[in-house]
Amino acid sequence: MNEIERLTQRTKEIQQDLAKDRERKKLKPNQRMDDDVPQFLKSYDFWCDTCREDFVSSARKTSYRLDGHKISTIRGICPECGKEAIRYATHRDQDPYYNKSRKIRRQRNEYALDFLRADQYGFKTQYGEPYKEFIKRMIRIDKKKFKKRMEIGLKLNNIR
Repeated sequence: MNEIERLTQRTKEIQQDLAKDRERKKLKPNQRMDDDVPQFLKSYDFWCDTCREDFVSSARKTSYRLDGHKISTIRGICPECGKEAIRYATHRDQDPYYNKSRKIRRQRNEYALDFLRADQYGFKTQYGEPYKEFIKRMIRIDKKKFKKRMEIGLKLNNIR
């Protein structure tokens, strides 16, 4: 191995080490989620397990460490019963609020009819037969093509 090949290999190794180091120092998604939430919020949506209702309250963010990982929560007080409600700031994808909240459920179902496919239950009730005219037109075009081919004398292959 000559000097140029050795130096080229060494340069590649250094660049790989730098790329690994950049990846290691990159913020994880949960850390970025934590940075999005300010320390105090004027209003934030919560779910009260006692009252079984959605409510909006002022909130504060609290952070602590668990096994070296930063965990942040958003805490608010229910105006009805006075109990503390907790939302996740760092692990929002696991926040139970999204499964419990009636408000979120309503928002999810708001546009459900817009996403119906033709093979799903309720499509014909909602939209009727939107492809009826298209199918009739395609059948007419196919019949014209068939008639034209028969006039020319082309035979269709019999498939058994």
